[in-house]
Amino acid sequence: MNGGAASVAVYLIGSIVAIVMALQGYKYYALIAQTILAAILGFLWDQFLTRSRFRVKVELSSIRKVFSYSGYQFAFNLVNYLSRNLDNLLTGKFIGKVELGYYNKAYSLMLYPVTNLAGVVTPVLHPVLSDYQDNKNVIYHKYVLVVRLFACIGLLIAPICYLGANEIILIVFGNQWSTSGMCFRFLALAILPQMINSGAGAIFQSLGNTRLLFFNCCINTAITVIAICIGIFIGKDIVFLSICVAIAYICHFLTAFYMLIKFGFGYRCRDTVMGFKNELFMLAIMLICLITFPLNFNNTMMSLIIKVVWTTCFYCAGLIVTKNYTLLASLFTKK
Repeated sequence: MNGGAASVAVYLIGSIVAIVMALQGYKYYALIAQTILAAILGFLWDQFLTRSRFRVKVELSSIRKVFSYSGYQFAFNLVNYLSRNLDNLLTGKFIGKVELGYYNKAYSLMLYPVTNLAGVVTPVLHPVLSDYQDNKNVIYHKYVLVVRLFACIGLLIAPICYLGANEIILIVFGNQWSTSGMCFRFLALAILPQMINSGAGAIFQSLGNTRLLFFNCCINTAITVIAICIGIFIGKDIVFLSICVAIAYICHFLTAFYMLIKFGFGYRCRDTVMGFKNELFMLAIMLICLITFPLNFNNTMMSLIIKVVWTTCFYCAGLIVTKNYTLLASLFTKK
């Protein structure tokens, strides 16, 4: 059995156990058991294939070699994890558990395009670009290309999610989650900057500058904490919190972009921004699309279809005018 088939088998076994436990009345413990069982079975399978033997041996010399790099990397992951989950902790504590459920559902849905599209590309950026660590010019041009690609994709997804937020929530989750619709609408504004910014961490690492990555994370964490506190303690509402979180993620992109271009590559931000004139023009077109959209319709599915068609027409017009369709076509062209 190969690795792929083993992963499927482990997933099926975990799912069957979870279903049986759920039918027996174990509730949410069934989901916990599925995760734990999948991890244990995966480990045992890998151990069976590799026949590896464990031996405890501490060698500080190996740690010292990578500490200056990995230390900042570990600190970045720790701080980033805490800041990413702070809104859930404070929302449940000060606004309410019911409101937390609505907010979390909208937030999770907002992350789908970020993790499933940008998340597929970003993990391979670091190992690929690390070979050019001493050639910043190559990494710079690859970074610009990645930003342009993510911008082109995000400029279609984000407006659709913004216009069709209520319809998407109703179709995917049902009427009982309709309160999440307005939260999702404002969180959708953060999809584009998050997609563009998703590769920044890998670029910092490819440059070997995890120290700058950590400093940028500290700045963004401060922005996140301020935004969440404003949303919870001043707004006291999950919709206002969603607006604050979306603004924070937009600021994350701006700070990461500035620090990466200015201090990472040593280039002028103004010159780099001028290289994105086509994407900025498409952004203006999509903003017009959002502003000029007609009123909503009664039928949920028909309303979503009309909004998707409306947004796609503006998007295609932008691609044709800027000729960015060649950029998207490069994704499917073998070189």
